[in-house]
Amino acid sequence: MEKLICHCPRTGQPVEMTFEIDGDSLARVWSKPLRFHCPHCGGEHESKVGATYVENVLAANGRGRIRAAG
Repeated sequence: MEKLICHCPRTGQPVEMTFEIDGDSLARVWSKPLRFHCPHCGGEHESKVGATYVENVLAANGRGRIRAAG
């Protein structure tokens, strides 16, 4: 079970998502878009799975938030 945290581009608030995925599946969807409904602004947003996963790992290690280019 992985917990990924995206951020609302309008408010900057975190949006937490939890899903089950193994390493092989994560590798296959790494560059795919992850679309989510934002509970903060009501909008639909998109982030890359890899960017969200890396952000989550960095946050867990106390290195803070990164921003994806684009």
